[in-house]
Amino acid sequence: MPKIDHYALPAGGEAREMLRTKGQFWTPDWIAEAMAEYVLAEQGSMLFDPAVGAGAFFRAAKTVADERGFRSIALSGMDIDQAALAQALDYGLTESDLASVTIGDFVLQPPQAKFSAIVANPPYIRHHRIPLETKERLKRLSLQTIGKTLDGRAGLHIYFLMRALTLLEQEGRLAFIMPADTCEGKFAQNLWRWILCALCSGCRGDVCFRGLAVSSGGHQSAHLLHSQLGARNHVCLGEVL
Repeated sequence: MPKIDHYALPAGGEAREMLRTKGQFWTPDWIAEAMAEYVLAEQGSMLFDPAVGAGAFFRAAKTVADERGFRSIALSGMDIDQAALAQALDYGLTESDLASVTIGDFVLQPPQAKFSAIVANPPYIRHHRIPLETKERLKRLSLQTIGKTLDGRAGLHIYFLMRALTLLEQEGRLAFIMPADTCEGKFAQNLWRWILCALCSGCRGDVCFRGLAVSSGGHQSAHLLHSQLGARNHVCLGEVL
């Protein structure tokens, strides 16, 4: 498959507004491949993407599998937008690659399974674009998951990360592209207290977070968050600028 180094974003108008409404910002292959390589490690069994979109991480997983010589790799995921999956076919994936993708809401209707490799560039939908009814459901999810509600300025991407962490298997790995507010927002303290305390005390292994901060002219910087549940009950949060 040809490499996709960047995606053209609409400069303005209705197309740009639709992009903001859906929170869809596709991932270049050079980023997706590094993230897929991390989560697959030496196992090469299954990769789960809760926001498949145009399929960047599926393409990346196939590239990594070829380079590593994995015998097979299963691709699984979810997306709420059927039209986005049509773009995945345009970018080189096959119907077989998308056979285990479910159309649905990952955050509010999650799969009943855990995964060893989770990777995503979740939809960046800011709080003021989330319907009130959905906000109420997200508050209940937060209360159920971390014992308190997050500040109302938390965007949908925060709940994607929260949900994904609860579905990560022991010894599993996770890589997410997240905006800077994940670490800097009004809700960040309660979020990270849960991640670094509750998850660690409740598991047998590592919860290791590493961050790579990147920025794109005039836009909020983004962070790559890599995490691993492993065997030594160690916690690490780092950032490389």
